[in-house]
Amino acid sequence: MNTLRTLAVGAVVLAAACTSSPSAVPSRTEIPAGTPVALAELGGYSRFQSGIGETSRMVVAGDSAWNSVTGRIYGQGAARPSIDFTTETVIVAAMGSRPTGGYGITVERAVRTEGEIVVEVVETSPGRGCMTTQALTAPVHAVRIARQTLPIRFVERKTVRECN
Repeated sequence: MNTLRTLAVGAVVLAAACTSSPSAVPSRTEIPAGTPVALAELGGYSRFQSGIGETSRMVVAGDSAWNSVTGRIYGQGAARPSIDFTTETVIVAAMGSRPTGGYGITVERAVRTEGEIVVEVVETSPGRGCMTTQALTAPVHAVRIARQTLPIRFVERKTVRECN
């Protein structure tokens, strides 16, 4: 009887795995209208492999926090860009650990509204039929913006890159 129950549960799990998942459907939280905020790439801080294993959105506003974050991205003692935190803020988006390659994350854009800065983060996943490396990845992206006094809020957009 336990064998039949196990087979029945396994069939339900297999059927559920074959249906389209919510992550396969693009989702979007709209970024509001506002004044664009300039984003500046931090060379080398758009990576598919980082030491940040959990999904995270960070606003880095000081040297101590920056040293900690870059240590997690590259490892302690790694070279890091110098940031003048009296005039700049760093935005970091980490996707967390993923089972294969083909995943990516981008701080896409930011806008200033009357009461906040809204930052759009885009997570990209590989679609069906995409060839991917069979290695754990942990995508991360970091950009700098002018120092902000307004609160910063993140909105998320998930996309699937289809491969034919």
